[in-house]
Amino acid sequence: MKPNGKKILTDAGGAANNLLRLAGYPDTIEQAVEKIVSHLLIDVSVGPTDLAALQPKLNICDIQYADIPFSGELRRHKRRLKIICSVDLSEERRRFTIAHEMGHAVFESLGREPKHSEPELERLCDMLAAEILMPRQIFLDKLGSDVTISQLFQLKHLFQVSLRAIAFRCFSLRKLSIFEYEADEVKWGCGIVKKESGIDFGLRLAVEDAVNQPTGAMEVFYNERGETHMGELSWSRISKSRTLFLLTRSNQKAMVTGPHF
Repeated sequence: MKPNGKKILTDAGGAANNLLRLAGYPDTIEQAVEKIVSHLLIDVSVGPTDLAALQPKLNICDIQYADIPFSGELRRHKRRLKIICSVDLSEERRRFTIAHEMGHAVFESLGREPKHSEPELERLCDMLAAEILMPRQIFLDKLGSDVTISQLFQLKHLFQVSLRAIAFRCFSLRKLSIFEYEADEVKWGCGIVKKESGIDFGLRLAVEDAVNQPTGAMEVFYNERGETHMGELSWSRISKSRTLFLLTRSNQKAMVTGPHF
């Protein structure tokens, strides 16, 4: 039992509980991440986030670029820290990598960061990075209620992150599914459609019909975890062969009387 009467989350590992402790033991790890980052972003311009302004707050003395075989890492430099980032990354990927390593710096500030190889730690640093670059409330305010594909590109420009980063943020905050389709396959996706899992049969028929038109929207039925849902599928062709899709689940329950896939 902690000072405020809340227990450590029993299903959370050491890294997660360290964040909960730093945030004063809120109910969820998401709330802890938001609280920690909101404190860091005081007097820091956002949209895009001024990462340089965060350096002194996290005891980071420098950000350097080097020819390294991985995205980046946090290194100790005397009594301070410095971030090493790959020169091969795009500017958007560099920003996310820097923000991710700033997540590691948050753990360093606790004095006992878990090993970098721990999957839980890397996931939490990704969560911190997403909150640093795309603060939850600001992101939701800009996203609005009726999301369009053009908005996704506006958010990408505003926050200076990749389209995939926008997609992951949209799914984590609003459960919107976004995926890119090319040459009859999913190139990447976030939500119910992913590259590794592909598309369920019913939804695939709609996608294959949609790619014949540059833009559009249609009502669709799709299967998720054995249940049939109704939603809207919108799309926009972003190159000669690539199409970006946005799947929004309807608030209504699907009423299917016949067989479904």
